[in-house]
Parts: sequence; structure tokens; C-alpha cells
Amino acid sequence: MRIFTATLVTETNTFSPFATDQASFDACGISWRREDYSEKTFFTENVLHVKERAEADGHEVVLGLSAYADPGGPTLDSVYEHLRDDMLRQIETEGPFDAINLTLHGAMVASGYDDCEGDLLGRIRGIVGAEVFLGAMLDPHCHLTRDMVRAADALISMREYPHTDGADRLDELHRLSVATIVGEVRPAAVLVDCRMVGVWPTTKAPFRALVDRMQQHERDSEILSVSFAHGFPWGDVAESGARILVIGDGRIDIAERVALEIADDVRSLREEARFDSMSIEDALDRVGQDQGLLVLADIADNPGGGAPGDSTFILRALLDRGLSRVALGMFHDPDAVACCRAAGTRGTVEFALGGKHGAVSGNPVMMRGRVMGFDENHLQSGPGGAPIPLGPSAWVRVDGNDIIVTTSRHQVIHPDAFMRLGVDLAALDAVVVKSTTHFRSGFQPIARTVLDVATPGALSPEFANIDYRKKLTAYWPRCETAGGPDVILRKSFGSRS
Repeated sequence: MRIFTATLVTETNTFSPFATDQASFDACGISWRREDYSEKTFFTENVLHVKERAEADGHEVVLGLSAYADPGGPTLDSVYEHLRDDMLRQIETEGPFDAINLTLHGAMVASGYDDCEGDLLGRIRGIVGAEVFLGAMLDPHCHLTRDMVRAADALISMREYPHTDGADRLDELHRLSVATIVGEVRPAAVLVDCRMVGVWPTTKAPFRALVDRMQQHERDSEILSVSFAHGFPWGDVAESGARILVIGDGRIDIAERVALEIADDVRSLREEARFDSMSIEDALDRVGQDQGLLVLADIADNPGGGAPGDSTFILRALLDRGLSRVALGMFHDPDAVACCRAAGTRGTVEFALGGKHGAVSGNPVMMRGRVMGFDENHLQSGPGGAPIPLGPSAWVRVDGNDIIVTTSRHQVIHPDAFMRLGVDLAALDAVVVKSTTHFRSGFQPIARTVLDVATPGALSPEFANIDYRKKLTAYWPRCETAGGPDVILRKSFGSRS
């Protein structure tokens, strides 16, 4: 079989103060064709995994582009169209293909395109016709839209949050595509809207048990795939929010029963899973109170959700209290990095840190400190271990605190974001990470406690009060009496409408 694979991934925060442009994709290193894939990185690992997996089974694989941009505001329409059209052109000119298996995010928004993935999948279907298998692996924080489900034979979202199961889900998609092509299975899908908005980590109760139940359903020979799309709360589009997609083997009635059962499970957990955070002042009261490393999550300034990554609210409060032995990072501030480069390691440096993107960033804070470390090619480990480039980055010590400033805008995922520059986290009382969830698997083994801190920012955890303009507002928790799960699409085997 001939299989085409490509990646187009970014997560759009429609409340973010800056656009996602071509430079946003270039910063992560676009790979356009097979000759560009010289090594596996965080940004190319998915297409290379598909290639290795399919070739091991004796199939021919054609690589398309791998384009990734860190989460941000809406993508410029010209940038999306350029990337989309390159993929479409290659599918049209290098086909025919038996299967097209993509890695997409599912929450990409561009100017004039509230559903980029639905647009892309629909256009691909128009090129390849009804007989070619079309599928995609999605981030669980996708907007699982009707147009996406109508166009594809199979959509499979990662189950885990933090996202540690991408390779497994790509393998699942590959197996399903081959089984469909040879006629062993007949995918039929049911999409259910849970009428909920929120954030639901899967590493702990209560959603750990839900993921386990989803896996148990897939052991049923009549259920091919179960996906819980959490939705991305900070994307204001009509079809955002939590949804369940179940793909059955020809039996749409069984798929519907399972989808509604899981949606009921999700809704039954809503009170137990309410997002709980504390104020900056209450969190700082805990610094130095007990032995061991306290981890404070600056959740509203998480670049992984499109925030600027330069808010100064916790920093200013910490300095006002005279606290020390705290690390903070990563501040996205290329100007500060340039000042540190000019000062050199062990040099004294002065600069205004952060606060460069309006109300969500706060005000700049004047810094005077010593450059303790500098790396022109700083890295951190990604969720699967592949390195994430952070660009020129510096470690600055200010009033006994260790601050990491980077050129690339990226959330903290792994402790080595600090340690590679020389910060000894074990010697500190606390570390402030600009992240929401993905840091947890790396930091929990070294933390005595992890606290979510409520700060102003682009990722407000007050889900009942997000200023939606396009999304319908009859959802939990804004509407405590929002109706139960609703079947919004049934798609029988072979149907594309």
C-alpha cells in the first residue's frame, strides 16, 4: 500500500494578543519533503514514526510537510493557505494513495477559517474521492467538529493529558487504516457533545479511571476507537467544548450506546473535576514553609495554550516580599536574552523583564543581576523525550532568585529547562513554571507539592466567565443546568455527509 503522511499543528488561543505568522512556524523548523527529515525531533517525530511503522509492515510511505507552531493567536490566512495548499498539491501530484494518515491538532484557527482541520480534511476528500482512507491523530484539546468527522474515515485523539501516547495513537490509526482498506472492518462513527468546558488531566483521579474505561471498550470487537476530545477552552469557535467520538465496526447503534455512556461518565465527574487554584499571595505564603521543592504553576501564562509567556505578576509579588531561593521560567523575552549575551557569563546585566503584551502580561519589571549561564542552543526534553529547541537562553540571578529567559516562546515541560543552564533545583525552596499540565510528569518526582496559581493572563481558568462571542453559552460550568449529552452526528460506513 502507498501511504501519505504529514503534520500541520498549532493550537489557537483566540484571546491571545499576537498572531501566528510564518515566522512562528519557521521557528520550529518546517520540514517540507523527505530530504528535510535528517533527524527525529519533537517537531518531526510523528511523520517519522508513521514512516518507520508502515515500512516495517512492507508499505510505501510518502512524507509531506511537517509544520508546527507553538500555540498562539489566530494564524494568518495566507500562512494557513500556503501550508494547506502545499499539502494538497503533493497529494494530488504524487498520488494515488491507499491511505492518508495525518497528525493535526484540531484547534487551529486562521483568519476566515474557524475550523482549519475541517477545511483541510474536506479539501483532501475532494481530491482523493471516497475510496481512499483518510484519517488523522488529534490532540485531545481539539474542537472535534462535524466537518472533520464527515470528511475522515477515522479521527483518533490522544488519550493522555499530559500527552504521552502520541506514538501509540499513531499506531492505532495505522492499524485501523490497513484493516479498513483490506475490508476487515467498516468504520461507523457517532459524535456526542458533552456540553462542558474545562481542563481534565488524566494522570490522576477522576479522569484516570475514565481513560481506563475507554480502553476497556476498545477491547470489544465491535468498537474500533474511542476518543474523548476535551476541547480547547480558549478557542472561541462555535463547535468548541468536550465531545466524545466512538468508531464502531459497522454497528452505529453500538457506537452510539458507548458514546453516550462515556459522555454520561464525563458529566458525572464534573463537580469532582472542577479546576482548583489559589491566589498568588496564598501560594507565596507556602514558599519555604516545608522542606523540599514547591512547584507553583503560573497556569494563565502558559505558552502551551497561546499565552505570551512573559507575565510578571508572580515575579513582582515575589520580589516585593523579598523572597529568595526561587527559580522562575521560562520568560519569553528576546530583548532580555540579547542583554545577557552582551554582558556575558558572570557579567552584571540590567534590563526590563516581561510585561510586553498588554494587560495579560502585566508591567515590565526592572532587573539587575548576574548572568550565571548562557546557551545559544538551549533545549528541554519534550513529553516523549525528543528535544525541544528553545534558542538562545540565559540564566540570570536576581536578589537570590534564578530566572530563565528564552528567545523561543515555549511552556516549561521538563526540569532540564532549568538544569541544562546550571540551575540546581534541589537547592531551592520553590520553582515557578509557566505551564498548566505538561510539566507535571517531569516535576512531580522532584516536588513536595504542586500548586496551581490563579494569575491574570490569556488562559483564565474561570471557565464560566470566558468572554465567548461565537460559542453557545449553554454549557457547564457557565450554565449549571445545561442539558445532557447530545448526539450531533451519526456517520454510517462509507458515508461522507
